[in-house]
Amino acid sequence: MQPDRNTSTKYVVDLAVEPMITEIRIYADKEGVLHIPKEYRSDVTYGANVKALAVSLYSEGVMSNDRIASFLNAAGNGELELSEGSVYGFCKKLASVSQTSISNLENELLNQKVVATDATVVTVNGKQNYIRNFSIKNSVVYHAMGGKSIEALKGLYF
Repeated sequence: MQPDRNTSTKYVVDLAVEPMITEIRIYADKEGVLHIPKEYRSDVTYGANVKALAVSLYSEGVMSNDRIASFLNAAGNGELELSEGSVYGFCKKLASVSQTSISNLENELLNQKVVATDATVVTVNGKQNYIRNFSIKNSVVYHAMGGKSIEALKGLYF
């Protein structure tokens, strides 16, 4: 069968973003005690996708916490009610659980003959700062720095 010369097929590729709200019901045991898992101690918690997107926008997108909250609230049609403090908490939690991995990467970098580095200017509270990266083929570590001098580099903990 030959294609119809009087038609042309085109495609629109899009992304649907919508909030998903899941109700969790926890029932009391035989003694009437509710055993609520730690992650559900608050009446409302944010799911893994919201947290991952917030942290990714912070670390990869270099967005401020208030802009991340604003963006995700808009994407969630106002149903998320995400605060700047929540975004900060997500990022702080990731930093905490990532410490061992970061230390391993830093040790790997320290054992290389050559390591690439660069600094990118960022503004923090109206003041110029830098994000310094150290990288080899398959690994990169970022550090926040107040300056990009040799003395500032010596001040890093690794």
